[in-house]
Amino acid sequence: MRRLYPIFAAAVILAMTLTGCAAPATDQPEPTPITPGGASPQGTLGLAEELRGAGAAVELGEKTRQDFFEPEGQMLLVDGEPVQVFEWPSAAQAAEAAISADASSVGTTMITWVDTPHFYAEGSLIVLYVGSDAAVEALLADALGDPIAVGAAPWLP
Repeated sequence: MRRLYPIFAAAVILAMTLTGCAAPATDQPEPTPITPGGASPQGTLGLAEELRGAGAAVELGEKTRQDFFEPEGQMLLVDGEPVQVFEWPSAAQAAEAAISADASSVGTTMITWVDTPHFYAEGSLIVLYVGSDAAVEALLADALGDPIAVGAAPWLP
């Protein structure tokens, strides 16, 4: 019996070690990789790395919500400009977001912007930049392609 105890203990330790190394199961599918310009960054963090690789200063900001989008977004500060990134479980679900070409509405929500809105889409990501910094616009276009919607600059008296 004494000889079996070390073997049994080693088997239990090995089983616990192997079980602890297994990847946790998730119910969510892997996000579809975005593929700008032949690269393949993965999701929000991949986009941040792509922008850094293009020379931008990128900081991860706070989580953000927009009433017109289902998923919670992630704020990125790109060269000091706030850029909102929304990631859907799949590219097909992201493609269902009904953004008007002039960015005046998303679905049934009519929007009045404080600056020029730019929507970009790639894979499971929809990126919203509300601003007018040409360098940030160029960085986003290089990473994600041309905007899918651009609104007019707001009229200010």
